[in-house]
Amino acid sequence: MTSAKPPTILLGVLVVLIIVAGVVGYFAGSAVVPPKVVTSTVTVAPSVVTTTVTSTTTTTITATPTAILTPTPTRTVTPPPPTPPPYWPKEVVFRTYSVGTPGYVLGGAIASFIEKELGVKISVQPGASAANLLAIAKGEVEMAFTHAAWIPFAKDPAKATKIWGEEVDLSKVKYVLGPTERYMVLITKRPDFPINSIKELADHIKKGNSVRLAVGGPTASLEDFLFRWLLEHYGVTEEVIRRSGGSLLVPGEVKAVEALIEGKVDLIFDVTAVPSSSYMQLEARMPDVKVIELTDEDIDFILNTLGFKGALVMDKLPKETYKFLTNDYRTLFTFTILLIRSDMPNDFVYQITRIICENTDYLQKAVSAFKIFDPSTSWKYSAGLGMHPGAEQYYIDRGFIK
Repeated sequence: MTSAKPPTILLGVLVVLIIVAGVVGYFAGSAVVPPKVVTSTVTVAPSVVTTTVTSTTTTTITATPTAILTPTPTRTVTPPPPTPPPYWPKEVVFRTYSVGTPGYVLGGAIASFIEKELGVKISVQPGASAANLLAIAKGEVEMAFTHAAWIPFAKDPAKATKIWGEEVDLSKVKYVLGPTERYMVLITKRPDFPINSIKELADHIKKGNSVRLAVGGPTASLEDFLFRWLLEHYGVTEEVIRRSGGSLLVPGEVKAVEALIEGKVDLIFDVTAVPSSSYMQLEARMPDVKVIELTDEDIDFILNTLGFKGALVMDKLPKETYKFLTNDYRTLFTFTILLIRSDMPNDFVYQITRIICENTDYLQKAVSAFKIFDPSTSWKYSAGLGMHPGAEQYYIDRGFIK
């Protein structure tokens, strides 16, 4: 009798062959990588069939494209136009400091460069720091030097009225650059004048003694205000000086120093550039001239009572600065900044800023006090004023403002 198992075995083998054929057919089309031997075991009851199957695997590689970096464009400084655009001003009034001072000489040198390179006439006028600020605020001039010390006062209506007799509108005043010069309080006197402080001077006058005093700046200069306020603090006004047969002159630095040398004045109260050609002449022609320092009371009154704290800084002038200094001279310092009207064209102010910054070496040789100026940091000293967009763009193009 024939057994039924063989057909079952044959059926199992047939199934295995079909499976193997399917697997082989599935992988037959792929040849991406070398064949890989895979051992597959299929169980078919009651027999076990072992067969070897050759298959391939596909490897997928995901590539991340390398980013192409676009270089940041390098800004370049814009050169001046070949001729002045029609919207540029035909003439600009530039108010500086009194005739002969470093500020006046510097203003003239800057004006010469602007006229030569831009073809715009610059009229340089003498002036005084406080008056200059009011003049540009009222639109009377287009450019002006002023001491940074005045800006906090101009922003305070109560203080502004005390100084200028009216409020100061700074909305049309913009900053260009600074500091162009460093200024300090300097008090000089004849060698035989028996006074060693402002308080002693006031007491001397109140006793009826005649004194001849001079201010190193013109009317409404920082020194003019400070000297009068200090004297009033100790009980002396200009009227008291005159009643005692004395005088208080406001001739400007050059004439004041000349008068001291000629014996026409006893004492000068000045806020002067460091160094100053006038005082270089003084040390040469009057080597025994004496100086008076501000006392602690003087400094406290100026900084705290008058409100100049933060606007004036106490420091020492090295004795090597002038031959008539026997010791480092303790005093108060401020600095000059250049202002311009806000309605001046941006590209015009850009070129003014460029001219000054690119001719720094020459200007420093012309005016030694200008050595304090550094184009790379000159945008930082705005004293709280807004910077003119034209000046700001120049500093950006030079890479000074990041």
